[in-house]
Amino acid sequence: VVIPALDPPTAALFVAAFVAAAWLTRRRPAYGLGALLLTTPVAFAHEFSGTTVTLGKVVVLGVLLGLCAHARSARLLRRPPAALLLAVLAALFIVTVLTMLDAAHRGAVVREAFKIVEYGVLFAAAVLCYGLDSDDAALAGAVAIAAIVVALSALTQEIAGAPSGLYIGQAIVPRIAGLLE
Repeated sequence: VVIPALDPPTAALFVAAFVAAAWLTRRRPAYGLGALLLTTPVAFAHEFSGTTVTLGKVVVLGVLLGLCAHARSARLLRRPPAALLLAVLAALFIVTVLTMLDAAHRGAVVREAFKIVEYGVLFAAAVLCYGLDSDDAALAGAVAIAAIVVALSALTQEIAGAPSGLYIGQAIVPRIAGLLE
């Protein structure tokens, strides 16, 4: 898969998504969690300086900035089950980093370690948002919108043609995933 380079219009979109996520989260943390739910399944990645910038990463950073306005948020991560799950992610991170000692390809180990950090940050942001504002209606709406958009984008690929496929015997089976990563 070839990831396109970050261009100015995409950079502007990422900045707008960051600002919107921060503003929404500051206003109501449930809206920040809704933004995370809407953008997580979207495969919109661009390469910048040797790393991949995605819509989900940008939104998570915006949500974290918005959460800074809520003073009591950090202590929510010390309560069960969040503390236990974060401890497990920390242990997984340590074990992954330790594999670098014998790794033939250290770059791959570093990428995997950063993925674990990314998942931990995403989890912590979701826990904080929900702990501060557990509005289930906003979250259900975000999940419904995400599911509808992904399904419609996949159906569009069924009609217009899929960008990728699989060989099964002599037949090529199109892979319709829509916006999914």
